Amino acid sequence: MKNAVNDLKYLLNQNYRKKIALNFVANHYLLSKEDRHYLARSIFSDALSKMRKSKIINLKNIQNHYLFLDGYNVLITVEAIINHDKVILSDDGFLRDFLGIFGNYKLNSNTKNALSLIFKCISQYPPQYIKFYLDKQVSFSGKLSHKINKMFKNHGLNGTIVLSKEVDSNLVHECNEVGCIGATSDGIMIDKLERVVDIPSYILDNMENLII
Repeated sequence: MKNAVNDLKYLLNQNYRKKIALNFVANHYLLSKEDRHYLARSIFSDALSKMRKSKIINLKNIQNHYLFLDGYNVLITVEAIINHDKVILSDDGFLRDFLGIFGNYKLNSNTKNALSLIFKCISQYPPQYIKFYLDKQVSFSGKLSHKINKMFKNHGLNGTIVLSKEVDSNLVHECNEVGCIGATSDGIMIDKLERVVDIPSYILDNMENLII
């Protein structure tokens, strides 16, 4: 696996397209689906990693600003942390899970605790306003939005839930239009946003303080 990582990194630094480079390396080393997924989620060129890292802001800087969250992206990663599933700090500085369950997401025993951690995290540095974007096509978005609304009230935060069929484009467009901060580990969105906060990474580093 170490050789596969090194080879993929080399190809990406030579400006090969990620999909082509990944397929070449994965086929060469006969990698499993899980290992391919790992490489796709964690390995990036030096230039891309540097650019993305430059956009990461400290959590305290969300205070009194607009914060737009890529809802399922943040929630699923925090659930993975709670459940002790595999997460990794990728080359570009963002924490990512390897569950691959986005389209099949279901409310579960960790959902409430994950939301609680997210809102405890945010409420330490209250934003001026929060938008929690959820993908409308995911079956449980309606029920999840009710839970999130309760969290807004319980933590005294101003915000709303946006159900959208195009979360990526809508969040990026609206976020950049008002100069807000985005919360996501989605690489395509990070590339288009101006400032990004990694909430799951903060939660992982401060879990003991947040669960008190």
